[in-house]
Amino acid sequence: MLDPIYHDLVGRRKTDNGRTGMSAEQVLRCAILKQYQNLTYEEMAFHLSDSVTLRTFTRLERRQRPSASTLQENIKSLSEQTWEAVNKAIITHAAKVGVEKGRTVRIDSTAVGCDVHYPTDSTLLQDAIGVITRLLIEGKALFPTPSYSFCDHRRVVKKRVLKIKDSRKETRVGLGLRRKCGCGPGGV
Repeated sequence: MLDPIYHDLVGRRKTDNGRTGMSAEQVLRCAILKQYQNLTYEEMAFHLSDSVTLRTFTRLERRQRPSASTLQENIKSLSEQTWEAVNKAIITHAAKVGVEKGRTVRIDSTAVGCDVHYPTDSTLLQDAIGVITRLLIEGKALFPTPSYSFCDHRRVVKKRVLKIKDSRKETRVGLGLRRKCGCGPGGV
C-alpha cells in the first residue's frame, strides 16, 4: 500500500541529496489524521508539534516538525490512483477481518453545488415551523400517544411568506418607477 505513495512523493526528483523528508507511511498517517480530525494544514502542524499522541500515531521522529506547507505539499502530491489503491487495500482488509463487507462504500465526498434558497427571515421561520410541525406529527404516532394538541399552520405560513416576498417586489417596482419619473426624494 505504501509503494504508490512513495512513487507519488519521489516523482521525478532525485532522492540522494537534500534533507530527509517525510516517509510514505508518515504522509499516509498524516493524511488520515487530517481527514479524521477535519483539520486545516496550519492546525495539523500545530497539533503535530504539540501532541505526543498524534506524533506517535503519525510516527514522526523527535526532531521532525513538519510545517503546514510541507504537510500540504506532501499530502497534495498523492494522486487519485494512489488514493484508490489505499481505499481498496483498506476495504479488502476490513472484509477479511469481518468489520465491513465492502458492498457499498462512499468514496467521493466532494461538495457539489445545489439549489438552496437565500435564507431570509421569513423563509427561515417557515422552515422552523415546518420542522416543528413534522416532529409534532411524528410524536402523535408514538405509543403511548402523547396528550398534546396542535394546529398545522404550514399553509398559513406559506401564504404569509409569499405575501412578504410579493410586497418586496412591489416596493422595488414602486421605487424604480418613482426614480424614472423623477418624483422621488428631492424631485418635483
